Amino acid sequence: MQAEKAGIMELADVIAINKSDLPNSHQAAESVRSAIGLSQDSKPPVHLVSAHDGTGVDELLEEIESCSGSHLRGRLRARERMLSVWDSRLLDHPRLNEVLDAVETGSITLDEAVESLK
Repeated sequence: MQAEKAGIMELADVIAINKSDLPNSHQAAESVRSAIGLSQDSKPPVHLVSAHDGTGVDELLEEIESCSGSHLRGRLRARERMLSVWDSRLLDHPRLNEVLDAVETGSITLDEAVESLK
């Protein structure tokens, strides 16, 4: 569910719902299947597993080992990694607060702010 909220479900080749030994785990799996069904043409398999009793772990491992991944997912992963590096560099930039102040006061535009932080 955390991945669904973060908008990264489309990156998954396989989805594991842990704690399948607990109530509502099947409902959680159906919710995930429904969510990915709305947003994707190619749906990754959803496996219910339990780390507590080992249920579903063998099937999950088989699925992972046979997984080839798609070009689109590889592209999305590369994009997410690039955005993460970009975000880190931006947040670590020594002039970030100065530029944010300028944007906030309207003395520069967002495009000018981005250009000044290159």
